[in-house]
Parts: sequence; structure tokens; C-alpha cells
Amino acid sequence: MIYYSIIIPHYNSPNLLKRCLESIPKRNDIQIIVVDDNSTQNNIIQLKTIKQQFPYVLFIQATQNKGAGQARNIGLKHAIGEWVLFADADDYFSINFSNEIDSYKTTDADIVFFNAKSENPTTKRTIHLNYIYSLQNNSTKQLLLRYSFGEPWCKMVRLKLIKEYNIFFDQSFIHNDTRFSYLIGFFAKKIAYTSQIIYIVTKQPKSVSQQYSKELLIQRAKIFTKKNAFLHSNHINYFDWLMMNPLWNAIKTVDFNFIKQYMSICHHYNFSTFFIFRKIVPYTIKVILLKFTGKIII
Repeated sequence: MIYYSIIIPHYNSPNLLKRCLESIPKRNDIQIIVVDDNSTQNNIIQLKTIKQQFPYVLFIQATQNKGAGQARNIGLKHAIGEWVLFADADDYFSINFSNEIDSYKTTDADIVFFNAKSENPTTKRTIHLNYIYSLQNNSTKQLLLRYSFGEPWCKMVRLKLIKEYNIFFDQSFIHNDTRFSYLIGFFAKKIAYTSQIIYIVTKQPKSVSQQYSKELLIQRAKIFTKKNAFLHSNHINYFDWLMMNPLWNAIKTVDFNFIKQYMSICHHYNFSTFFIFRKIVPYTIKVILLKFTGKIII
């Protein structure tokens, strides 16, 4: 029986993918799916060598480069495990990974959340998750795990939940995991969580999440405005402050055209101008605190 399906999107990082695969034990109850997002030809050649080294891994080739969201959706179509986990090709699992997930495989929860750590102290990709686990209030911790933690890794999700509610990843090049994460959080009847670390996060200099073009900021505005509208309409007491980030960047650069575009997006989802500008001051305070004290406020 296959208990776990591990889905790994890949694009132009075969050596790091190999490290990730080496961190996953070869077991009969673990299905490993690698979906290549149409890498360049020289990387495809290296990928063929990796296929030979890991014959038990299912390798799937996407015909178009549409980002990790598309790759994960393709992987989900081939997943057969009771539980689904995700990894980025440039990250890897901790040495105690398999023991930790085994301890929860018979739980009645729909999602199990784990913890992560950064390979490099300067990497801040885990600061959000680590902060959530530092909280003492369990109700707040559960709320934030369901609706604030947007990355797909460090989650063991019941495949039945994903299929039942037809949950999938966006095909955007930024925050393609946001919608998936808050929807599984919303539809999960019960969650479990542990502060045990199962995942090691790295940081690559050309990561899409580190780019801040106007096009990507518009995508960010649409994704998080839509998220907050969904949460508000379903009476979830949480506001994702990343919705304010594009506006804050536009105000800093005095980009009135961008502000106009941003407000149009907000109005489309029934957020008033008054509501938005009432939020910009507390958001600015949060940004300043994070920059100068390292303290994150959600």
C-alpha cells in the first residue's frame, strides 16, 4: 500500500534535485513524483542521468514552462498515496523525516503540519512558520497554520480532501501555492501539528519569490485580495497583510498609475478605498518592526 506521495516540481536545478531525492528514503509505501517544468536542454540531459540513478522515482515532463503550480497539479493527477507531501527541488528533508511522518499516518486529521529550519541563518523563508510554532495560544496557532502559512511544504495532506473539494494550485509564477493552502485549511475538518522539523529550506538567488517586478506585484495584489475576500465572506477572522505589500511599494516609489491599478483590484473584490488606506499604517509598522528588530507580527 502506498501511504505517501511526495511531489517535487523541478526547473533547471538537477544537482539540487538529486540532493532532495537522496534525502527521501527508498520505501515501498512512498511514491516519489518529479515533474520537470520544461527545463532547458542541458538540464534535461543531466536529468536523464538522475533518472537512471533513481529508477523508483516517477519522472514526468511538462510540455510548457508554466511554473511550480502547474507542475504540482500534474503531480497530483498521478498521486496514489493516502497522504500527499510537497518539496521544492532546491530544498531537502531532515534525517528524521520518515519517522516523523510515520507517527501521524493513522491520525484522523486531514492535514498534519510540521516545522522547518533554514540551511543558512540569513535565509528567512522559515521565519513565518517558526514564529507560528513559537506562539503559546493553540487556537491562534491553528488559525495561522490553516490560513497564514501559505507554502506547500511541511504539510501532510490527505489526498481524499484534495480530490473531494477539487483543490489545485494556481498557474501563476508567484504565490501559486497560496490558494491551495488556504483552501485545504478551510475544508480540513481537523488538523494536527507538531514542532518537529522535517524539512530544510535553502535560498537560491534567482528564486521567483525574490523578484519584485510590477507584473509580479500586480499578481500578488490579485492573489491576496482574492484570498482576503474569500476569508471575509466565510467569516474567517484573519486578514493576510501581504495584500498590502504592492500598495506599500507603490507609495514608496510614488507610482500613481500602479496605485490606480491596485485600487481597481481591491474594488473588484468589494474592498473600499477607505478600508485599504486604513490598513496601510499598521502594515507599515509591521514592515518597520520586521526590518529593524526581526520581529514578525501576523
